[in-house]
Amino acid sequence: MTENCQKLEWDSQFFGHRIARIESDRLTSHSLDEALIWCEKKGIECLYFLCAPDDDASVALVEAAGFHLVDIRVELSWKAEHTSAIPIAIREFRESDLDELRQIASHVYTNTRFSLDKHFPADRVAELYAEWLTGSCRNSSHRVFVALAAEHIAGFITCQFDNPDIGRIGLLGISQQAQGQGYGQQLVYAAQQFFDSAGVREVRVVTQGRNIVAQRLYQSCGFRSHKIGLWYHKWFSARH
Repeated sequence: MTENCQKLEWDSQFFGHRIARIESDRLTSHSLDEALIWCEKKGIECLYFLCAPDDDASVALVEAAGFHLVDIRVELSWKAEHTSAIPIAIREFRESDLDELRQIASHVYTNTRFSLDKHFPADRVAELYAEWLTGSCRNSSHRVFVALAAEHIAGFITCQFDNPDIGRIGLLGISQQAQGQGYGQQLVYAAQQFFDSAGVREVRVVTQGRNIVAQRLYQSCGFRSHKIGLWYHKWFSARH
């Protein structure tokens, strides 16, 4: 049987559904049939597929098989270089920040593939991002910066490493009250300075195709489009 699918244990446990992902980004009729048979045998309830956007044959196959397009994945890249920008009112995460940061994270991610797939309860999606942020805050290999607005936290950004040469921005979140006031740009500047000092050659970040505000923010800080993908979900309705 195909090795092209992998059960996602964390997703499955968190959402309470047996979830898997097709590992390749292109399919043939044969490989899709194998994937669906594998899902049947494993009792999979939801199958993710990140499709290459230039492969019309794969798009046609999965749409005919009942997959639903839930997101356009946009990855942007910045070639690390020294920046003279001086972030204002930005500092590193402190443990005492966590409750306030979790509140922000649980309210701001409303345009993701999870929030728009109504099979996932809204409260679990909110908790997903709060848990994701918590994991970064407590991972010694990550770095989290926060933006301050008077007595409150305006937003945060998380930084990690794909490898010694490539850094990655994981999450960027601005509180609803602080949006549109420039905190996002200040946080991106802080991340860029951190990665430049760490000696990486490139920084990447992923956002949604529908999130034009985020794309413009990163582009204003020197990021350029790097890679596009189409996220599909297929739910096997008889199994949930």
